Formats: sequence, C-alpha cells, structure tokens
Amino acid sequence: GTPEDLALAFSRAGLAGLGGAVFPTGLKLASTWRRRTRLVIVNGVECEPYISCDDMLMRTYPRDVLAGALALVELTGAERAIVVVEDDKPEALQALQEALPALGAQEQLTIVTVPARYPSGGERQLVQALTGHEVPSLAKPTDIGYLCQNVGTAAALFRYLQTGQPVTSRVTTITGAAIASPRNMEVRLGTRIADLVAACGGYTDAVARLIMGGTMMGVALESDQLSVGRATNCIIAA
Repeated sequence: GTPEDLALAFSRAGLAGLGGAVFPTGLKLASTWRRRTRLVIVNGVECEPYISCDDMLMRTYPRDVLAGALALVELTGAERAIVVVEDDKPEALQALQEALPALGAQEQLTIVTVPARYPSGGERQLVQALTGHEVPSLAKPTDIGYLCQNVGTAAALFRYLQTGQPVTSRVTTITGAAIASPRNMEVRLGTRIADLVAACGGYTDAVARLIMGGTMMGVALESDQLSVGRATNCIIAA
C-alpha cells in the first residue's frame, strides 16, 4: 500500500511513542517519506531517575528492539540505525550485543552508549550528542533527516509487522518508597493502577502522593483507580 495506508494501519494498531510522549508512529514515519532520512535513532535512554521500563524491555526482548530498528530503516529508506543505551545499563547493553549477530545486519545497525545525564533522553539532545547536528528550534528531527523512536515503540512495531498484533500492553515501572516490592511489569492497557500496586505487595505506609511518569516531568494522580495507558511508563508512590 501507499505510505498513507501504512500510517493509517500503524495508527489503528495503536503504535505511538511509548517513551511517554505517545506521538503517533504513523505520523512520524509519514514525515520521513517527504524527505531523505539519514539515520534512525532508537532511544533506550531513560532521562529520569526511577524509570527503568526501557532498561527491562531491552534486557528481556533485545531481539524485538533490534528487529524493530531494522524495520524502521527499511520503512524510512535510511542508511542505518543506532540503538542508544545509557552507560549505566550494562545488562541491557550486553543483551543487545548478544542478540545482534543473529540478525546479520551489523553494517546497518550499531549499538552505542551515552553517559547517563538528565535530560540526554530528549530527542534534540540525542541528535546533537550522536551526530553533532543541532535541530533548529522550530524544526523537528525528521526535518533534518533523523528519526527518533523509543525502544518500546520499535519492539511494538516489529511485533505488529510480524504478527499483526496491536499495542495491547507495555512494560511499566512501579516504584517509590511507598511500594512494598518495586518492580517492572508487562501490563495490559486498561489495568487499574491499584491492581498494579497490589501485585507489587501493596503500599508500605501512608502514601503521600502518586505520580505517573518521572519525578521531574510526571503528573500527580488523584487516585489509584485510574488505568494504565500507552503513556504510563512509570508509577511512583512517594
């Protein structure tokens, strides 16, 4: 089908930026078809403390992340992709490096590390750190030939292309001083936050507040009866 058909199919499958921004993947890809894409950047940099869902995803499903990066190279016509991991995630890095040879695409796919520094996970900061190119203030990375996608989005894209399975779940971090046993879980979209907390052993003592997202950019939640959406990368019970 046409690029438009593909963009529509991706939207219907719920493919969107799973790093928390939830920007529709189909629209982002459509913007790469209007001009040449030099490089695909698959972002495994978690730019806030507490959040470790991407780290856990890369450790658990490294092949899906790498195969998703290759699919993005094919879809955009880019020459190659870089998967970026922070240098404080040795297990994720090792998992990716071990999964890479089986894909037989070393010339198209590179894994690089960057220092763990806030806010290096932002797209603009990442493009500049990796390429030296500055994204103009009114432009998007795709305007100057760079497509950035979160590792969770890349993995979800690969699964969709392989099986036709839409985005029905995501990995979410449940953490904070008021959670009995913090962990990462693969969670069905629509699950109540209260049920996630219960699965982590419940609350320890009086919970001062619940935050969805990180401590810097997250939003305070009024109640744990709300449900998990595609943007729910982290729940912090402080």
